[in-house]
Amino acid sequence: AGSAAFVPADTYYLDGDSDTSEAIPFDQRGNGFLRAIGTVDIGAFELQKSVSISNLVATSEGNSGTTNFVFTITRSGETTGDVTMTYTVGGAAVNAADFVGGTLPTGSVTIPDGQASTTLSIPVRGDLAAELDEAFTVTLSAPDNGYVVAGAPSSSTITNDDTLSVVIN
Repeated sequence: AGSAAFVPADTYYLDGDSDTSEAIPFDQRGNGFLRAIGTVDIGAFELQKSVSISNLVATSEGNSGTTNFVFTITRSGETTGDVTMTYTVGGAAVNAADFVGGTLPTGSVTIPDGQASTTLSIPVRGDLAAELDEAFTVTLSAPDNGYVVAGAPSSSTITNDDTLSVVIN
């Protein structure tokens, strides 16, 4: 409940017609963030447009070639217009040599106009080295067109599929 008695009157002339009794057409974030629900602003963010990335089950790297770890990136809200964001791969246990190119992947990914989701492939190099499983994260940042990142970074694990053999003569 509560009382609106202490809410100050709108004194902005948003459309230049000197009428201060009109509903404000945007929320507290300012111009470009249209209200999603009704005409009353209680100070909460209304239905932000957001992007998120799903976790991926642990996957073996393979003994040679490339194994793509495929993550799904989804947006909430309307699907009009592209939304582009950056991604970075990191983690304390991950080694850049496990990825194609020998560096931790970074780049940008776009969910195209009219689509609710897209996929992001992170190429992992196969090898014959017996090693510990390596957890890594994929972090989204800086989405454009008024979107925000929702949720935590995605995580997955490169599982060791190689064995160490000991030969005794």
